[in-house]
Amino acid sequence: MTLIRGFDMELVSPACHPGADRWSAQAHLNVDISEVLPYLNGRFDEADYDDAAKVLVLQTGGKKYAFRPTVISAAPAENREEAYHMLQEIVELVNDTWRKRSVIEPSLEKKALPTVMEIYRYLPRSNCGACGYSTCMAFAAGLRSGETDLSCCAPLAEERWAASRRSLSGLLGA
Repeated sequence: MTLIRGFDMELVSPACHPGADRWSAQAHLNVDISEVLPYLNGRFDEADYDDAAKVLVLQTGGKKYAFRPTVISAAPAENREEAYHMLQEIVELVNDTWRKRSVIEPSLEKKALPTVMEIYRYLPRSNCGACGYSTCMAFAAGLRSGETDLSCCAPLAEERWAASRRSLSGLLGA
C-alpha cells in the first residue's frame, strides 16, 4: 500500500546564504503522514521525534530530513535534480515504512533533542542577523527544528568560536 502518491516540490535557498550553491527542498504532500512518523522513529535509532508536535528529524548519509504531517524537508542539495532525487528517495522510504508497519515496532519515544537554551548557550549571542534570523535565540530554535544549520552563523566560522562550533556539532549530531 502506498501512502504518499505524489508531492509538489519547492526549492528554497537558505536565508543565510542568498544565491548559495546549496539548497533545501520541501515536498508538499498530498496526504497527512502523521500516522507513519512513530514507525519511522521506531525504524531509525538516529531519528529525533516529537509526537506532540508531530515532527521527526532524521540525519542520514550527510543529509537532514524533517518530517511534518504534510511536508518533508530535505537538505542540503546542490541543484534542483539532486533535490528532487532526495525527495523521491525519502518518499519511497516513507512508503516502504508504511508497507512494513506490521513488522516495525512504532515508537513514541522522544529522543533527547537539546533544548533551545542548550543550543543558545554555545552561540555568539551577537544577534547580528547574518543567519537570516533576527536573534540568536530564534536561530537556536531554527537549529533545533532542523530549519537551518550551523553554517548559516557567520561568527561560528571564526576561529575564536571553534570550540563552540565543535560543541554544537556534537550536540546537534551534525
